Amino acid sequence: MIEVLISITQNFNESLGSDQGAHYATPDLLDNTQALMDSLNEHSVYQIKKGRKLKEDEIVKDVILDGIHSLSKEDKTPLTDYNEAFYCLQQRH
Repeated sequence: MIEVLISITQNFNESLGSDQGAHYATPDLLDNTQALMDSLNEHSVYQIKKGRKLKEDEIVKDVILDGIHSLSKEDKTPLTDYNEAFYCLQQRH
């Protein structure tokens, strides 16, 4: 996962230049934490509900890992499509 993030950062820096400005504000963690907790409660993430069962031979997919693999391990991904389109736009200007 770290390798993917480093690669994305390098691509952005190569495309846009390494100095993206110094405008940064510290996020308000209280607001962010409350929004996260509200979302978890709204979607009943940590609540036991009837019907959430797996058959004995079923395995829960690791959607985070699947997402990382789809962005980094395949030849043609949404990220490579974006990078190609961005490069083409850069060449026009």
